[in-house]
Amino acid sequence: MRSMIAVVLTASLTACGAAPVERTAPPPPPATPTPTPTATQPAATQPVVAVDEEGLRLVDRLSGRTRPIPFGTSRSDTLAALARRGSPDVGTNAECGAGPLGFARYRDGLMLQFQDDRFAGWSVDRTARGTVTTMAGIGPGSTRAALKSAYAITLPDSTLGTEFAAGAMGGLLDGPGPQARITDLWAGVTCLFR
Repeated sequence: MRSMIAVVLTASLTACGAAPVERTAPPPPPATPTPTPTATQPAATQPVVAVDEEGLRLVDRLSGRTRPIPFGTSRSDTLAALARRGSPDVGTNAECGAGPLGFARYRDGLMLQFQDDRFAGWSVDRTARGTVTTMAGIGPGSTRAALKSAYAITLPDSTLGTEFAAGAMGGLLDGPGPQARITDLWAGVTCLFR
């Protein structure tokens, strides 16, 4: 009987034109903002740039994943991939043996070379000491002994000083002994005057 009264009461209220109760879903929780990559993004979240004989690699500090930027990549795509590093000094060196080379030089000593609007080579100098290295941790400031433990090297005769080759990479040491340090490292098309 009670249930019958409840049904009749509900039906009569509905029949009398009572406004239906509008039910709304609770508002969604506020969205977590996705950080926009910028030159001022904390260093811990910016990818590390590693150099190798095929170009560059962007290394995710958290996962260790790498993203290659191989030689032959367009200039615009290469510079866009490195935009988080800030704006490089750019220009053209018209007096290179390989012909005119465009360049982009970053404050940490990394210089990119472009030929026919394509990424063609890179070099790092002692300004990059410890900040730009290979995946094996070799770069300006590394010793010859560390270089030899990471790569098979040759020491060709050179007018540049103590030059070495490590696969398709080359560079200079500040002397002949095992404690000599790398001052310059490069791969691809460069603008060296021998």
